[in-house]
Amino acid sequence: MSYNSDNTHIQNLMVHNVDVNGKFNSNNPIKMSRHQVVDKIKAGSKFTTIIQKIDKTWILGAEIEIISVETEYLKTKSDTLTRDNLENLPTF
Repeated sequence: MSYNSDNTHIQNLMVHNVDVNGKFNSNNPIKMSRHQVVDKIKAGSKFTTIIQKIDKTWILGAEIEIISVETEYLKTKSDTLTRDNLENLPTF
């Protein structure tokens, strides 16, 4: 993911399609803006973080939610912080 210049809002995310068995191809991500992700979540799509383990395999992480504080933020847990928070995902 990439943040804005103030490091308070996610600007873009790399998104991978996940099949019904929870499998995904980590080699073909789609770059989406935070606004695209917010719109898709509002329309019913689910987004989940993925985490690379020490052995270089990937596992599903936390579901991403829209949390409204003063604006809409992308978070994996509901809190009152006024910034996006997808835990410790790498930036790009």
